Amino acid sequence: MEYLGGDPNPSWEVKAVAFFPLQEAKKLLKYKGDKEIFEKTIKLINGNYCNKT
Repeated sequence: MEYLGGDPNPSWEVKAVAFFPLQEAKKLLKYKGDKEIFEKTIKLINGNYCNKT
């Protein structure tokens, strides 16, 4: 995702909006589910995802 401009206006559910390098973003995740989704997303982006069903 690339920020192209404008003023990001988060909804009432979101406290703030920010963009970080992937490694920095990974360090900011606090919840297990968020960390798992992040890791799966990185694997998908890199083409290394194997669906375990």
